[in-house]
Amino acid sequence: MASIAEVTADTAPEIETFVAHVAADCHTHEIPLMLEPLAYSLTDQPLTPAEKRYVVVETARRLTRRLTRRLTPLGADLLKAEFPSSPEGEWAEACAEVSAASVCPWILLSGAVDFEVYLRQVETACRAGASGIAVGRAVWQEAVEMPPPARAEFLRSTARDRLTRLTALCTALARPWSDVYSAGEVGVDWYQRA
Repeated sequence: MASIAEVTADTAPEIETFVAHVAADCHTHEIPLMLEPLAYSLTDQPLTPAEKRYVVVETARRLTRRLTRRLTPLGADLLKAEFPSSPEGEWAEACAEVSAASVCPWILLSGAVDFEVYLRQVETACRAGASGIAVGRAVWQEAVEMPPPARAEFLRSTARDRLTRLTALCTALARPWSDVYSAGEVGVDWYQRA
């Protein structure tokens, strides 16, 4: 959606208006709203690990709190967040900061990190309060360069095994969404309501 730099810059009113319209549509149609803010540098230099951590945590704080305070009841239902820090020794603290900053459940996106690194990030994030993952490239990125038969085999075996490992990890460690939301009774005709 937008980085914290964008939200605090001249584009903030436009971004907030756009989010408000999307959020209103989601609320009207009872569709959960997932926000995916991405951190990036506004210069030609990449963000340092400390800058990235700050941007990810502060974005979680500002977007989820701002939306729930100023646009109530149009707030985000789920935050899809980047991993907040690069130095492994700071991972747990950084993920705990994201959990404390966000008023809605958050899940970890994968980006293009190595699978084994992502697996460690998922464990750390879930132990610190993440509610799960939205994974893609970390599972299948090697397959892109493979010829079709090898790609198909990789997806059938390695990618499937990776998803199984990630699912088991999230099942064991992720914070349940029900810690934040409670589901009311749903009748068999729920889909027929206008």
